[in-house]
Amino acid sequence: MAMYYMVRVRMEELLIISVHMTPLFTLGGLIFAAIWAQIAWDRFWGWDPKEVWALITRFFCAAYLHLRLSRGWHGGTRLTVVGFSINMFNLIVVNLVLAGLHSYA
Repeated sequence: MAMYYMVRVRMEELLIISVHMTPLFTLGGLIFAAIWAQIAWDRFWGWDPKEVWALITRFFCAAYLHLRLSRGWHGGTRLTVVGFSINMFNLIVVNLVLAGLHSYA
């Protein structure tokens, strides 16, 4: 039982670190992509499915962190699974199924 608790606490710590790092990387990606798009296409936002789902990922992470930090809310395992599903949808479906500038469909 003690080993289970130690593993669970360690996984919770890794979860918190990854959830805190994700908004930084998505914000950096959106900013640098907007700068590059402005230079390349003279527009910083094109409503491409990849751009929209990157923004949805950013909003979801911001909402999750807001719940966690402002209200002291814990036990976000279900929301973490939803966030992972959003990321996988962005990675797989947006790239391979939906048509757009950033897809292989």
